[in-house]
Amino acid sequence: MSLSMSSLAILAQCRAGFETEAARELQDRALKHGLEGRCEANAGTGFASLPLTDEISWQEAQKAFACADLCFARQAWPVIARISPLPDRDRVTPIVDALKRARTAVVDVVLEYPDTNTGKTRSGFCKRFEGPLREGLSKAGLLKPDQRKAPCLYLFFPDADTAWLGLCEPRHASRWPMGIARLRMPREAPSRSTLKLAEAFQSLLSAEERDRW
Repeated sequence: MSLSMSSLAILAQCRAGFETEAARELQDRALKHGLEGRCEANAGTGFASLPLTDEISWQEAQKAFACADLCFARQAWPVIARISPLPDRDRVTPIVDALKRARTAVVDVVLEYPDTNTGKTRSGFCKRFEGPLREGLSKAGLLKPDQRKAPCLYLFFPDADTAWLGLCEPRHASRWPMGIARLRMPREAPSRSTLKLAEAFQSLLSAEERDRW
């Protein structure tokens, strides 16, 4: 299958209050790669986006805006489709249809939402929706967990009626959903700073570097 779906935008999720910095970083990265687009960001939303006016495939976009190369973005990936409004009843079909148009199977599915008080209200929906979505993708032959070189399907719900779809190879996105590390506090840890240090080790060092040090 051809993997030539163009990117509509780049999504960067961030800590609430850092939307301007995340947007500026996306804008700078776009200029570096000769891409045109004007960032969109609203204070307190927990994300920024860069609509792209230039034709660029999601494969190229994921490399140009790799999450590991961004400072203020917790998570980042290229958007290939937006669905709004989402149907009240069958929300799986429009997502499956959008992925069919991308003409690629995916290795996994990640559902995300803004890390804000309002965004967290969608956590329950995402947990309930993941099962039916996986089933729908499997029936359509679009979910292939054994194809390790296939991209991951990312879904972002900025509000209750909208879904942004993205394709990105896991190595170019954050390893954690929404870019938030899920780490356990060791009993012997002197303070919560231990978690920050552990997250830094996970984010800034490779597996080989962590083993060596």
